[in-house]
Amino acid sequence: GNFSVTWFYLNSCNFVQQNSRTSCPDTFILDRTEGSVVTNELFGTYADQGYFTLLVQAVDALNTNFVSRAEVEVYILSENQQVLLTIDKTPTVVRAEQDSLIRSLQMATGLEVVVDDIQYHTPQKGSVDETKSDVTVHGVDTATRLVTDANALTRLISSDRDVLSAEAISGVTPLEVEVCASEANCSVLEACLIGLGAVLFVGTTSLICITFCLKHRCLRRGKPKGNGFLSTNLEVASGDPKETQVKTVDETLFTPAYRPRGVQNPAYDRRSVRL
Repeated sequence: GNFSVTWFYLNSCNFVQQNSRTSCPDTFILDRTEGSVVTNELFGTYADQGYFTLLVQAVDALNTNFVSRAEVEVYILSENQQVLLTIDKTPTVVRAEQDSLIRSLQMATGLEVVVDDIQYHTPQKGSVDETKSDVTVHGVDTATRLVTDANALTRLISSDRDVLSAEAISGVTPLEVEVCASEANCSVLEACLIGLGAVLFVGTTSLICITFCLKHRCLRRGKPKGNGFLSTNLEVASGDPKETQVKTVDETLFTPAYRPRGVQNPAYDRRSVRL
């Protein structure tokens, strides 16, 4: 019936940083019919500085008196804030026991622990161990509401042997270590980047050399031959070849630096030549 139709509204959005709250109404967009929240801008300036609080309201489409509100906290995670747990259980079992895992980790760390991802264990590139799981988690300080550094969270979890044994945790490492755990993976990427840079450098250098060579050749072809001057605006006083003709030179093509030694240049001297 109509009671199954619900409208969602984003009442407010604030960025919390230490003791300050800054309004940011355009940072997120809330889908009115589905209630899904999507980002509307880049978060580079917000990284590792705080978190967002969104006040979301759900209203029944027929009876507006049926209202429910919830405050949603949104954190921006970086690789130095997540920890990778290797658990000797399949992902199906880990998902079924996820609540118990979270409670154990929270007791061991004193933090609010959140599970981000659960996948099959991949000890090396191209290999998968389906009997184990890789679980990505992060911790939030309950006092400051800020995400804890991955190294600090790793030390807290590793120091509690009882939790490690009870939850079958065989490995605890910061996620950033696992991103390039295989030197072969990193070397391939580095080789590709170096090769691309080399190709761009050689191509740019070749283009510059070719351009200068073509320019030099064009200049050499355009240089006039002879005594180094060119007469323009030829004026003839009479059509009779017996009469005196006057050539007046109005401009020169070359400066004296291009005039051969011992050759007079009437054009440069701006003088009239009588033939």
